[in-house]
Amino acid sequence: MPLTKELKTSGEFLEDGQLQIQSYTVIYEDGIEISRTQVTRGTVDVGDDVSHQPQVVQDIAAALHTADRKAARVAVRKAARVAARTLQRQAEAARAAREAQAAAGPTT
Repeated sequence: MPLTKELKTSGEFLEDGQLQIQSYTVIYEDGIEISRTQVTRGTVDVGDDVSHQPQVVQDIAAALHTADRKAARVAVRKAARVAARTLQRQAEAARAAREAQAAAGPTT
């Protein structure tokens, strides 16, 4: 009845280029899995440093995180920042308008 223990890594590739990674500790008795415990779960985004990840993750990231995909990700992030700033300005303008209306007092 020998017990063996392995660390396994699995994952999936998302449309936006992210890798979702899960690591498990798997215990086998006589070659049959008797226990599986999730150790870590995380994501690797396009352009992230993967040097601390398992070699399989490094290989997948090297193959899938191409220069075109990295450029597209930078463009998406830039557009998201612009949209966030626009929404923030709109919220500030609406708040200033409410404050001005409140300061002016009730209208009859």
